[in-house]
Amino acid sequence: MNGSVIGRNAGRGAPIYEVSSLVERPITFNEHFRIEPRIEVFNVFNHPNFVGYSGTYGNGAAPGPGFGAPLVGVTNQLAARFIQFQMKVLF
Repeated sequence: MNGSVIGRNAGRGAPIYEVSSLVERPITFNEHFRIEPRIEVFNVFNHPNFVGYSGTYGNGAAPGPGFGAPLVGVTNQLAARFIQFQMKVLF
C-alpha cells in the first residue's frame, strides 16, 4: 500500500440545519361546531443543506480545484422552505 492513508471520518461535510415550526389554534363556535386551523413551516430560514460533495481528487499530489465542494443541482440539496396549511372541521 503506497501513499498516505486517510483515516475514518476524514471526509466530513457541512452540518445540516433545519428549523420547522407548527401553529395550531382550535376555534369553538358552539358545543357542536369547532374548527382547527393549522400551519406548518419546514426549513423556516431556508438554509441550503447540501448532501452531495465532490469526491474527485485528481491526478496530482494536491487535490483538484473542486474536491470537497458541494455538488450543484436540486438533487444534491435537501428540500427548501415548505409551507403546509390544514383545516379540520368538527361537527
